[in-house]
Amino acid sequence: MIPVRRRKRIEIIVACAIAAAVLAVVFGLGASSLLSAPAPGSTSDHAPAKGSAVSLSAAEEAWRLDEDATMSVVPASAVGVIDGDSLVFRLADGKLEEVRLIGLDAPELRYQRDVYGMVSAEQAATLLRRQPKVFLETGPDERDRYGRLLAYVWLEKPNARPSASEVRETMLNARMLADGYAKLYTRKPNTKYAGLFEAYVKQAAADARGLWDPTVAEEAGPSASWTASLTSDPNTASAPYVGNAISKKFHRATCENALKIRLSSRVPLQTRESAVKAGYVPCRICNP
Repeated sequence: MIPVRRRKRIEIIVACAIAAAVLAVVFGLGASSLLSAPAPGSTSDHAPAKGSAVSLSAAEEAWRLDEDATMSVVPASAVGVIDGDSLVFRLADGKLEEVRLIGLDAPELRYQRDVYGMVSAEQAATLLRRQPKVFLETGPDERDRYGRLLAYVWLEKPNARPSASEVRETMLNARMLADGYAKLYTRKPNTKYAGLFEAYVKQAAADARGLWDPTVAEEAGPSASWTASLTSDPNTASAPYVGNAISKKFHRATCENALKIRLSSRVPLQTRESAVKAGYVPCRICNP
């Protein structure tokens, strides 16, 4: 028989081991620095699990990848989420790339900083936390006017000729649209999956998924960036610098320190002069 004192000591050790394991799992989810902590307005409870995306529509069933279409992807790892349609990835050679997701437009966050933008960004971060290693597929136009890489982000390495179901389940762009966290934004010549994307958006709206859910509107309140019609090029909102409202430092948009700023503390800055005038101190690492 084990002495009472020794038995209690063993029980304490076991309890501590279990607690440590739980903490490792919990904190491991945030280790990618996508979102350092849940922000106000988070709707993680609304995030659908993989496999619960919209049902196949007639348009999706009829979709077939052009026989002449080619598939070329490069591996990358998720570094940060700027908003629901703009993210930062690190390529295999260590280079950081700001990526604009092709085919969609999400509510703004770093410029208007509304609650809908936070919800959309958190959904993108949730999907990337589950699968931080991704594969980037570019379109005919590889970059926008601001130098951002235009890409489809695959959460799993796709087949050479992916099925409609594979697109819906394993491509971040498609998941954001199908789950209702972004609107359709098609711009030629990057239209490879446009037919599927359109079907996903229509179904998401009809099913009141994600931000189309009226209960989200009740919780978050009105938001011009979500409810207004998209009539302008969303790329015009880009800012080259990012300020931290807490530390009062500012960085280049792709600086690693900028990517660590909590979403609720990010402040867009158009020029270096305006940043200094507003009282921000330049980062010593990226030297903006």
